Amino acid sequence: AKFLHSKNELIDLIVLQGHITSDGYIRFQNKETGMYLDCNGCIAENGTNVQVWESNDSLAQIFMLQECSIDGKTYSEKTQDNSSEEIRKKIVEFALSQLGVSDNKGDNVVRYNEWFYGNNISGEGRAWCMAFQSYCGDMLGVLDTAIPKTASCINAVEWFMKRGEFYLREDGYTPKAGDLVFYGNNGGSHVGMIIDVPTSDGYLQTIEGNVYDYYSGNYSVQMFTHNNKRRIDSSYVYGYASPSY
Repeated sequence: AKFLHSKNELIDLIVLQGHITSDGYIRFQNKETGMYLDCNGCIAENGTNVQVWESNDSLAQIFMLQECSIDGKTYSEKTQDNSSEEIRKKIVEFALSQLGVSDNKGDNVVRYNEWFYGNNISGEGRAWCMAFQSYCGDMLGVLDTAIPKTASCINAVEWFMKRGEFYLREDGYTPKAGDLVFYGNNGGSHVGMIIDVPTSDGYLQTIEGNVYDYYSGNYSVQMFTHNNKRRIDSSYVYGYASPSY
């Protein structure tokens, strides 16, 4: 069994995925672990321990949403904070939580490839910079609605262009948190997520997967705030995608 250790873990569990049962109840699943929100001992009373547990189709794992009031603010099943700006904030926060995740010396064995391909893969030809961005989209429930499921930067650029959500560097667009920046010829070399507006001196602030680490020799998720290849006027920058979250 795996138990909740913090308020934030409970929030992440609830936000990521909910399943409505045939009789109108809700089961909450953590998309990262596959575990379900579970009421200890199936006791529906205030103060009962709430935990996460493997799926068992018991009454302990079905819930009903009811209106309640916390610190003077009323919440109901219709209360949601899923505005575009809030989703942008959450996807950036999730991406930042992945800092340091890496493969081993470029073998491409990493959770994002396992998620994308459905199994552990290794070897060349499995660059995972875009797979990482798609994975983040899936974790926030916006896969194929705001961010496409693809491991190809070129395919992603084409996807955003068809939706009218892509801006070339020379268009003068100012990227914001949650946007994607594509690098190289036609945007096919690499991709990162914008984590904040550019600095006052023109540097992009990004988080990116599959970046070489000179110290370890691994390819990892890294953050950039003052890198010369990542400036708003750099020829390495092809353009920006602004997803419709």
